[in-house]
Amino acid sequence: DGAARVVSQCNNVYVFPGIGLGASAVKARRISDGMLRAAVQAVGAYPLAEGRLLPPIEQVGEVARAVARAVALCARAEGLADFAGDPAPLIDQTWWRPHYWSAS
Repeated sequence: DGAARVVSQCNNVYVFPGIGLGASAVKARRISDGMLRAAVQAVGAYPLAEGRLLPPIEQVGEVARAVARAVALCARAEGLADFAGDPAPLIDQTWWRPHYWSAS
């Protein structure tokens, strides 16, 4: 549509959490360039509402899981991780979500 859009902090919000989650879930021996590409491609392939460049922030957990799966599969394909089947159960076991108590 020709409209200009400004994007900032995509890496910190959408990409890095999934990279860490995927790599640690499958105990990857290192993070490769291929794993970084897989992470970015997973964000780019995420279904978006019309006119959006990135998923809504409310879906950041879902996006992190999609990125983690892509990173894990790439790690296995590159011989950097050894696991069988779908990495989703490993990702679910590794998933951590902070819960904050109210100070009042």
